[in-house]
Amino acid sequence: MNKLKLLLLDQVANWFCGRDLWASAQTWVALYERKDLTGAEKRARVLNAIQEEFAVLGKALGVSLIGFAIEAALQYVRRKTPVL
Repeated sequence: MNKLKLLLLDQVANWFCGRDLWASAQTWVALYERKDLTGAEKRARVLNAIQEEFAVLGKALGVSLIGFAIEAALQYVRRKTPVL
């Protein structure tokens, strides 16, 4: 993914999800990206972490919106971080 597409993904996800959810999704995805878990386990843990984080703030988010944020963040984090 070239830099322009990455920038567009960042802007669209920020607009669609909101700044707080988008930043949270990127943080949690980056944290779990290198864990030795299956993709489904990572996704479930990130989903739970985001739901808990926003519940503490008194915000309820739809699972489909969080799912979009997770998938977009996954693409963003993987392509932004160089492979070692």
